[in-house]
Amino acid sequence: MLRSRKYNILKHKYLNRLFDFDIGDSVSGILNFRSSDFMKDIIIQSNENYKLIKEDFLDTYILSFNNMIVIHLKEEFIKDFEFLYKNSDEYLFEVYCSVLPDLKSDKFIKTYHIFCVSKKLEDLSNYQSFINNNDIDYKYKCLSLFYSSCIIVNKRFDILSSIAKSNAKYKFIRNLGNGNTNKILKDLVVLYINMINSYQEFLPPHYLKI
Repeated sequence: MLRSRKYNILKHKYLNRLFDFDIGDSVSGILNFRSSDFMKDIIIQSNENYKLIKEDFLDTYILSFNNMIVIHLKEEFIKDFEFLYKNSDEYLFEVYCSVLPDLKSDKFIKTYHIFCVSKKLEDLSNYQSFINNNDIDYKYKCLSLFYSSCIIVNKRFDILSSIAKSNAKYKFIRNLGNGNTNKILKDLVVLYINMINSYQEFLPPHYLKI
C-alpha cells in the first residue's frame, strides 16, 4: 500500500512526465527535460563496458552500455522485427523477454529486450535512427536519449507476488539472424542478464512508468 501511495505521488513527476504526452520524434523536446529538474543521476559503478546509474527521483537503476546495441519492443512489433532479421547475414540478436502488469488494466504486457551480439554500438552510424526504424518502445526511446543504449535493472514497485517476480526477470527466448557472433558481446550479454536478474532480488523497486 505504501508503494502504491508513493507511485501515485510520482506517476506524473520527473521522467514520468515525459510519458504523459506524445512528443513524436522531437528530440529537442525530450532533451529539454534535462535542463529542468527532472533527473538526478548517481553513478553507482562505471567501467569500460557499462555504467550502472541510479536515477534518484524515481529509484530507477539503469545499465547504460558503452558499446552494446539493445532494442526494446512491444509484443505487437516482434513479428515484424523477426521478419526483417531472421535471414540477416549482418546481424545476430539474442532475444529476451519480460512480462509486467499493465499499470492501467488487469492485463500483462510482454516486452522483448533484444541484444545484438554481432555488432557493437560504434558500428552504427546513428543509434537513434536504428532504433526508430525498428519501432522501439516509445518509453525506452525517451530513456535512450538520456542513457543511450540501456536497460532497467530493478523491478517495478508493483511486482510483489512470487509469480510476478519471476515474470519480471529477463528470460531467453531465441537467437535471431545469421550474423557472425562476437564472443566478447555474447559473454557480456550473459553477464548483464545475470546481473539484472540477481539485482532484482535485493534492489529497491523503481517508480518509473515503464
